[in-house]
Amino acid sequence: MISPLSLLVAILLLGFSSVTDAQESAPTFRWQGEGLRLETSALSQDQVLGFFIGRGFDLKTATFFADEGCVFRSAIGRQKDSDPARSVSIDLKQWRVMVQGKSHALRTRKQWDVIWDRMGVDESARVGFKWALFPPQQTFGPNDYNWGMLTFAQPPGTEFDLEIVWTFGIETKTHTIEGLKCTS
Repeated sequence: MISPLSLLVAILLLGFSSVTDAQESAPTFRWQGEGLRLETSALSQDQVLGFFIGRGFDLKTATFFADEGCVFRSAIGRQKDSDPARSVSIDLKQWRVMVQGKSHALRTRKQWDVIWDRMGVDESARVGFKWALFPPQQTFGPNDYNWGMLTFAQPPGTEFDLEIVWTFGIETKTHTIEGLKCTS
């Protein structure tokens, strides 16, 4: 019988060995305009498993997250040289995932909390997860940005478009990033 520690080490090593391949095969999307900049790239399922097991999630729950999350690492912030007198704010509840003509919400901290409650996930395991997710709302000052994970709640291999919404000063702006894909 394999000990839990041996299983964890094996999964983490598998995740580390696939990091280069996953990063080479998952394109990084970059966009900026009207005060906002966004960089995002899909994480492999092995990377997601390693991350969550390393933070105290059991294998079953980490696998659920890897299979259901469609996780992207993301840097979102203020576009350099944008008008410093105008604030730049995002609210991820306004962002939409478009799959085959249907609109879906991103899965934010609040939705994951409901899922983790239902699954009985320990609070200590949730702490690292909550800090890893991109904050649901944020306002960016000049040259400001933040890193975090975005979860799109789609199965592996799903291709989708992402409609992003932000405010630049008092104006609401939108842009659609086409052709994002959950790793499989």
